[in-house]
Amino acid sequence: MKIIIDPGHGGKDTEGGSNSHWLEKDMNLKISLYQYNIFKELGVEVEITRNDDTYLSPDKRTSIVKESGAEICISNHINNFTNSSPKGDEIIHSIYSDGKLAQLIMEELVGEGVNQRKVFTKRHPKDPTKDYYYMNRETGNVETVIIEYGFASNPEDKKKILNNWGKYAAAVVRGLLEYLDITYKSNLRSNSILDEMLDYKKSYENLLNQNILLRESNNKLSKKINQIRNIARID
Repeated sequence: MKIIIDPGHGGKDTEGGSNSHWLEKDMNLKISLYQYNIFKELGVEVEITRNDDTYLSPDKRTSIVKESGAEICISNHINNFTNSSPKGDEIIHSIYSDGKLAQLIMEELVGEGVNQRKVFTKRHPKDPTKDYYYMNRETGNVETVIIEYGFASNPEDKKKILNNWGKYAAAVVRGLLEYLDITYKSNLRSNSILDEMLDYKKSYENLLNQNILLRESNNKLSKKINQIRNIARID
C-alpha cells in the first residue's frame, strides 16, 4: 500500500486558515512532513506533493497524486471563518467512499482532544455524480481524504493546534494504519522528537530552575571552601 501526503496550498497560495501565529501553508507542511517521517520509519511507501514552500496549481497537485501510484491521499488543511464561533475538526471524503478511513482518522483525532465537527461528503451542485472538492474529484482512483484540523479563527482550536499539532499528525497516521491493519509503533524516533518539542517550554523552565539552584549551591560551596581555607591558614 502506498500513501501520498498533500500539504495544502503553498507558495503564493497561503489560503485562509492562517492567523497571527501561523500561515496555513506552513502549518500544513509541518504536519505533513511529520507524518511523512513516521511512515518512512514504519517502512510504509510514502510520497509527498511538496516538501517546501512551493506553489502547486490544482491541476499540478492532482496530477502528482494521480501519477504517484498511491492508493490513499491525506490532504492536510486548516479551516477559517469570518467570526470566531465555528470550531472543530472536519474530514471530507469522496461521495464514492464508504467513509471508513475518514471515520477511523476522526476517532483517533478525537482521542487526542480535537473538537469533532463532522465527517462528510459534498456533491458538486452542477453535477451530483461528482465530488464538490477538487482533491476528492480530480485525484482519480486514489482515495483522498481532506482533513481540516480546526479553525484558525477560533481561540480554542488555535490553542489546541499550536500545542498539539504533532499529536494530531500522529493520530492521523494511527487511523490510517488501523485502516490498513498495520501495527503502530509508539517508540518511533519521530515521537521522541515530538515529545521533546512539546515539552520544550517545561523542560527549559526546569533547567533554568536547576541552574539557579546549582549556582546557589556553588556559591554556598565556594563560601564553605574559603572558610576552610582560612581556618587552615590560621592553623
